[in-house]
Amino acid sequence: MAESPPFKYQEELDKINNCPHSSCEESERTSFRFVNDDVEDEDNWISKAEKDRRENKFPRSPSLAKECSYHALSFFDTIDSAQKKLNSFNPSIKEKMNISGIATGKIVTDDGVCSPINKMGHFSLYEYEKVSFKGRFEKVE
Repeated sequence: MAESPPFKYQEELDKINNCPHSSCEESERTSFRFVNDDVEDEDNWISKAEKDRRENKFPRSPSLAKECSYHALSFFDTIDSAQKKLNSFNPSIKEKMNISGIATGKIVTDDGVCSPINKMGHFSLYEYEKVSFKGRFEKVE
């Protein structure tokens, strides 16, 4: 079996025990993600940890930096799951997170490994290094 490529944020992931979790697998699936007005904006495609680092922010709790998912991209398995979560945010949260809608596209095995989908339809993608989503997702809402 061929060795997987290194992950984006590999150095940070190496500091967290069993990250990504052994239950994560490469997968091909249509996925949905919160985005700002410009789906091609790089800020839509970086982890929360990377956003915080670029903005010189500290995680909202010290334990967050040790959470594996802090270094992953957040996705949903259906438009309904994504809409339900998006609708649960109040307008000030959407503004703070710079979310204006939902984009859809396909994740493929070369992108990284996905966590299992939870009961809310959410999963995390731990990207391989050099993965780009440019031109692969389009805004649907």
